[in-house]
Amino acid sequence: MLSRHLDPQRVAVRHHVGMPRRQVPRRVEDRTRRVRDLLRAEIIDNTFSEGILPAEEALQASFGVPRAVVRDALDRLQDEGVVRRVRGQGTFVTDDHVRFSLEEAHGVADPADDSLFNGRMNTKILDWSDTPATPPIARMLQIDVGIPVLRIDYVARVGDVAFGIATNYLTYPEATGLDPDMMRVDFYELLHRGGVEVGESTFLFDASVADEYDAALLDVEPDSPIIGLEQMIHAPDGHPIDAALCRISPRSMYFSRASRTTA
Repeated sequence: MLSRHLDPQRVAVRHHVGMPRRQVPRRVEDRTRRVRDLLRAEIIDNTFSEGILPAEEALQASFGVPRAVVRDALDRLQDEGVVRRVRGQGTFVTDDHVRFSLEEAHGVADPADDSLFNGRMNTKILDWSDTPATPPIARMLQIDVGIPVLRIDYVARVGDVAFGIATNYLTYPEATGLDPDMMRVDFYELLHRGGVEVGESTFLFDASVADEYDAALLDVEPDSPIIGLEQMIHAPDGHPIDAALCRISPRSMYFSRASRTTA
């Protein structure tokens, strides 16, 4: 009979008030992972402009975690090559990542004054030759197998940092007016100097590891994580003019911004 006079909402509240809420136990590994990722984000954003991280005690207080978690996170960042830890001196940023605007990397936007695509890059050409299109290249470029294409194989660098290997296959007649001397800075400068206009550019990224050939060209250890990239460049009328297969150093980072548009 009493149940007829009880407010179901009050019963629900009474059931929870004063009772300990069950929580999933916090794992040390999860805390380490989160601190590692937050510190990496701070380094990427150049928060530590002086190149040195706060002391372990300060990081411990900032993140509200045990000191062992901070130490483990810093050790993992050191294993990644992001920081260098010196006993008695501190933790120093060794980050030498190459940063790109994804829009500029596509070759469809005018580069900013401080962009890598504004004269700060340099390229080392490994191969420049005509070659018959193999079935994969013919499929990507929508041409017949055996049709000659221009193959340009090169390493892209910023200063002493190698950040990418690319093999481009360009169609004719677009490649007719190109020569190696035009490629003084980057691939898009080559196209611009040769009068080749980019209408659309697409990227397909995937994760991979460096073999001994990649490692030698990108200055990384074999089996290091790298980024695989397949790029297609289309002319303004939509037909494909270039297919590129790239291997990108883990020191490369891409920034992208997208906004919702309204009708």
